[in-house]
Amino acid sequence: MEIVEKGEMKFVGIRLQCDSVEDYQLKIPKTVGELKARTSEIVRPIDRERIFGLFKVEAQSSEDGYWVCLQVEEIESIANGFEGLSIRPSKYATLRHVGAAKDLHQTYENLHEEIAKAGYQRLPDEWTIEEYSPKHEQSADMINVSLYDPVV
Repeated sequence: MEIVEKGEMKFVGIRLQCDSVEDYQLKIPKTVGELKARTSEIVRPIDRERIFGLFKVEAQSSEDGYWVCLQVEEIESIANGFEGLSIRPSKYATLRHVGAAKDLHQTYENLHEEIAKAGYQRLPDEWTIEEYSPKHEQSADMINVSLYDPVV
């Protein structure tokens, strides 16, 4: 585990809302494919190859779901079917997961244990960030993702 600080970040992408973790595991890869097919519609991206997943563990209904996004310099001229999201500066505990999507929860559990051992407190009402490696093909059987859990 490593602790990092990130400044304000802005994203544009597709919001996904599902009824269960299993549904998210099935639908996120499809949504990533949809985003990749439409990246040319996103204005001022920082890197068209680097995909992010964003969610809050404890979200109000207006923020409930999972966003599949590109990071952008500024949120402007949002195409139909996309949403913009701005995340304030924050401190994160980070850990990489390489393996099946179904095992991601175990990596999160490991990260949460490390956070507690290091004396940090998780912030479940702040944005969690998943940064997918652009150098690796992502599938339900194999994902390569850096997890950023907000802490104080």
